[in-house]
Amino acid sequence: MIRLRFFRWMASIAFCCCAISALGQTTTDSLRQLLQYTTDEDEQLRLLKQLVQENVYATPDTAIIYASKAIQLSEAKQDTASTVYFMGRLAVAELRLSNYTKALDISLQAIQLSDASGNEDLSAYIYNNIGNLYRETGKNDDARFYYKKALDLNIAMQDSIGMSIGYNNLGIMYMIEAKYDTGMAMWQQSLNIKLLINDEVGASSTMNNMAMYYADIGETEKALDFYNQVQAIYKRTENHRGLSIAFDNKGDLYLKQEDFTTALYYLEKSYDEAILSHSKYLQSKALYNLAITHARAGNFEKAYTFHVQHKAVQDSIFNDKNQELIEEMEARFDSEKKELEIARFKEEAIAQAEEDKRRITMIIALAIGLVLMLVLALIIFLNNLRRKRDHHIISFQKQQVEVKNKEILDSINYAKRLQDAFIPSAQQFKAILPHSFVFYRPKDIVAGDFYWLEQKNDVVLFAVADCTGHGVPGAMVSVVCSNALNQAVNALGLTTPAQILDKTRELVIQQFSKSESEVKDGMDISLAAWNRANNTLQWAGAHSPLWIVRQGELLEYKANKQPIGMVDRAAPFTNHTIALQPNDLLYLFSDGFGDQFGGEKGKKFKSVNFKQLLTSIAQQPMPDQLKALQTTFDTWKGPLEQLDDICVIGVKA
Repeated sequence: MIRLRFFRWMASIAFCCCAISALGQTTTDSLRQLLQYTTDEDEQLRLLKQLVQENVYATPDTAIIYASKAIQLSEAKQDTASTVYFMGRLAVAELRLSNYTKALDISLQAIQLSDASGNEDLSAYIYNNIGNLYRETGKNDDARFYYKKALDLNIAMQDSIGMSIGYNNLGIMYMIEAKYDTGMAMWQQSLNIKLLINDEVGASSTMNNMAMYYADIGETEKALDFYNQVQAIYKRTENHRGLSIAFDNKGDLYLKQEDFTTALYYLEKSYDEAILSHSKYLQSKALYNLAITHARAGNFEKAYTFHVQHKAVQDSIFNDKNQELIEEMEARFDSEKKELEIARFKEEAIAQAEEDKRRITMIIALAIGLVLMLVLALIIFLNNLRRKRDHHIISFQKQQVEVKNKEILDSINYAKRLQDAFIPSAQQFKAILPHSFVFYRPKDIVAGDFYWLEQKNDVVLFAVADCTGHGVPGAMVSVVCSNALNQAVNALGLTTPAQILDKTRELVIQQFSKSESEVKDGMDISLAAWNRANNTLQWAGAHSPLWIVRQGELLEYKANKQPIGMVDRAAPFTNHTIALQPNDLLYLFSDGFGDQFGGEKGKKFKSVNFKQLLTSIAQQPMPDQLKALQTTFDTWKGPLEQLDDICVIGVKA
């Protein structure tokens, strides 16, 4: 039987932020006045506790002032329990302000005190705080470890509130690790306990987490219902942090539905609430999501502006904290070193005095020994000084390299998010072309190859494009070329492949002409327009052919020998009209598969072998064709490096 604990040392963790106004407590001004006129220390601690609780989430900087004063008073009274409690609240306030180093240092001191006192209730409270800190800074293994320690203690104490928080937090960690069934089971246990004890604010935290899961698996109505309930609770309790998270989640939900206007509305509200919550972490997160949404909506200038703001906030969090950590650790090391040196010299002085009294004849020998010790100490000191200097130089150089590598990797990952925004997902592709497959494997994180899909009434347009280069340069060219394709089809209403390629070339050249230097980048492309009403295919290509396998025979339609881009003698692209027959297999592809080196002799796979491969697998189901292509490519490549981006599309008529 779960027993309820009336007095709690713990605050809600994760997104469950207590709202003191809901408890009907005295206002901050009244509490300040009472604190000013009382001299009773116990009453002062009680008032300070109320002031900290009232401000820790709404105005954490104010809570820090009261918590610090309470810690001084508790230490003077030698009240360990109160000291640990207020240290925990101080750490929570620092965490809300994204002061991670201070929050961790305070929490580690608090856990030493609580463990030494044997107070399991306090220890569980601090373990949860440490888990929150590690989770927010991305150290998931450490976060799960401390959450589990807290939950084990709460289960042993049969503490219902602590257990509900523990199950909620572990559910989050399992979800992060993609263990969805276990995560949902944890959240359901947490929600059941919170509903049983009428913990409305705590239940809102778990409901928010469950809503995110429902949003991810496509159960939109259920997710919105949870979000609306959570939003109402946070608004009623004036919980700015919770509102920021709730609005962010709703914005993400509408982004997945490509309702960019509604998504931006909620993400902007999320940013406003993040500012009111004073959390740089939430501000950084909201700015990042605004950048992604504007990019998906095609507003690349706004996307870039929000991304720059996000990076500035993020750098202000972590760069300041790393420097602060170095300075704190150096100061602590120097202090401890001085204390040890003082203690050592005191012991030597006492021993020397006693030795002088007992053996006056050993003065010379002791003097010689002392000189040798001083010389040795000097040598050791100089060696330590040199070793410390070398360590600092190496650490600084390593830190600089890590920072640069992280900045580069962050930029590449952001470029991937932008590229993913205009490449259709596998689900979107299957929804429009059920009998199809896409084999897409970039050489690097981002690619110069991309595939493209649009539907205009009965006509489905699809293409495989290979832009100049690969990696980040290729991806940048792919953004320009994909945008030009979208303008030709969506803005200008073109559906004939040759006309689309003519207009796309014009738009790409126009875009690159804005550069002060001559840009000759562009793309090769195979573009098809399938009218499913009359089963007719129109096709045009730039350096990329179309292959059709019909009744075991491969038919090849050759492309114009000119790219989409700047050429000396540009000619209109040729439009091919093809009457399709039932079970025709259409293949569009870039040159990456055929150009891959491998096999026993390390040679290219070549176009002729690629034709034979497609002909041999054409009668298989589309998923089996995809698996055959992947297996053949991996076997052929073996231990060799992937040479280029890979993109192959197969469609059954």
